[in-house]
Amino acid sequence: MEIRKTKLILDKRHRSVLKDEFCRTYDAVTSITDPESVVMLMDDVFNISEQADEYVYIICMTRKCKPICFFEVSHGSQTKAAVEASSILTRVLLSGATDYIMIHNHPSGDPYPSKDDVYLTERIRRASELVGVNMTDHIVIGRDGYFSFNETNRILDTLGKRKKTTKKKVAE
Repeated sequence: MEIRKTKLILDKRHRSVLKDEFCRTYDAVTSITDPESVVMLMDDVFNISEQADEYVYIICMTRKCKPICFFEVSHGSQTKAAVEASSILTRVLLSGATDYIMIHNHPSGDPYPSKDDVYLTERIRRASELVGVNMTDHIVIGRDGYFSFNETNRILDTLGKRKKTTKKKVAE
């Protein structure tokens, strides 16, 4: 699998454009259709569970979960990282993705989401639906494991129903 880390920059006309930061081949994971493979990839490539500050990443993908690019959306403090729906959706839309996964770490080691994490996930998921892209998961990574909003049926569709998932539910 090709890992392409991309960033958003302004061109000479002050328009947002994508620029590759690095590109490398990663063979330890062949697909990113389950949270375990996402966590493994994020740890191997970005050392996310070892970071002293909170980082927020998104993986922009095709409908078939093929990665298009990876973005570092925010680098915060030890206890929080500021994220706006517009920052995420600008990157998703410019990449041409139809689906994306949001990932962030908890430097405390505890992967259980805070109330702010739950609120943020729902707010960004709703904004995503308005522009026609799909947040397939939000994964919180800590040294002690991970929490997947999708696996625990915390991602809802526009009618307030649980999104169908083929993944097994994990205990909270």
